[in-house]
Amino acid sequence: MAEIASTPYTWTRTSEAFRTVLEQFIRPDFSILEIGSSTGHISFHLAGQGQNVTLLDIRQKVIDQARHTFESYGLKARFFHEDIFAHQLQYDLAWSSGLIQCFEEEQRLKFLRHVAALTPRLLLFYPDTDSPAKKAGANGLETPGVGDAREYSVRTVPVAFSSVFAQVRFGRLPSAMTDVPFDMFWLCGQN
Repeated sequence: MAEIASTPYTWTRTSEAFRTVLEQFIRPDFSILEIGSSTGHISFHLAGQGQNVTLLDIRQKVIDQARHTFESYGLKARFFHEDIFAHQLQYDLAWSSGLIQCFEEEQRLKFLRHVAALTPRLLLFYPDTDSPAKKAGANGLETPGVGDAREYSVRTVPVAFSSVFAQVRFGRLPSAMTDVPFDMFWLCGQN
């Protein structure tokens, strides 16, 4: 199916870089879960191409906004206002952007194991939190992955990821390819 001609979302070089990586790992028949979706601008594009997408976020307001936008454009998707740890449905692939760095070591492993029980494939995008150009979030009361939420070093993320997924591919999106002044990493695991 062709992509929809217009979009209510701002599309950036970072959005395009993420979508380019994501599309390497999906097939037309996949059911796809976006974890911590916010209003789901990349999932909106995927739905416009006919993909079966589900958006999940712990914040009711952004899920309501996503639902309204998708429906306004005649796009189908499922929407869940839910904590990922409560979610139990199965998918062909799950992905998340900017969430894993908000978990401490033990919580990261819990997150990865839970998601691996929902899907055989997980794709994570996350910032180089150790870059001098990255201002790390410091607010421990903020929802993880949102605003100024506390962030932790991502040095050990690949090790934790490899302990949960049998096959792992990884990459780096240099800041020159995105709209952010620091590099982004991605990991894709499959069991």
